[in-house]
Amino acid sequence: ATNYGQGGQYDYYQPFGQVREKASGKALAALVLAIVSIFPGICFSFGAIALAIVAVILGKQELELISKGAAPKAGETFAKVGFYLGITGAVLNSLLGLAFCASSFLSRL
Repeated sequence: ATNYGQGGQYDYYQPFGQVREKASGKALAALVLAIVSIFPGICFSFGAIALAIVAVILGKQELELISKGAAPKAGETFAKVGFYLGITGAVLNSLLGLAFCASSFLSRL
């Protein structure tokens, strides 16, 4: 016998006819771009900075839409993580780019 609602495999409740909200594409895009921008091995530093900036913009736009009720609240976490990881990616890749430029300049001296 199946133990519905007793800690078994089917231990969740979703009323009939209700559909769970899904995160918007903009929130998911912000998250994915921010994650990709963190890893400089995937793309060169300046390309990663561009990805990070786009992630910050998309994340901020989505958070504003969510606060106005124009976008699903389910994407709030994705948008926040994309926004903050985008900022982190932009800063880290800017420092990496500066270090690369400085090392190539110093090697010519």
